Amino acid sequence: MQVAQAQIIEGTSEEITALLQEGAFAGQRLRVIVEPETEEEDFTADLPAPPNTIRDAAHLEQLLLEGIRSGPATPMTAQDWQDIRQEVRDRAARRKGIPASDA
Repeated sequence: MQVAQAQIIEGTSEEITALLQEGAFAGQRLRVIVEPETEEEDFTADLPAPPNTIRDAAHLEQLLLEGIRSGPATPMTAQDWQDIRQEVRDRAARRKGIPASDA
């Protein structure tokens, strides 16, 4: 596992703020909450993988362009919000294995 280089710029016994010096997040501040460990372990194993910022930025740009090209903005109606809520319920039901019509 590769560990990014960081310069600690301020900190207490409970919280550290560091400035990342390399990689996709170079120049970004990182705040870390310090908690006492109960046993010896490699805390980096629990960290999520950093996002693929190039891929994510390209996808975001694609979605933004799609929205811009879709036409002029219109006000949201009560029906629009109802449709969005129903879509969320349907997706949640599908994740739980429940047919959408039963949700």
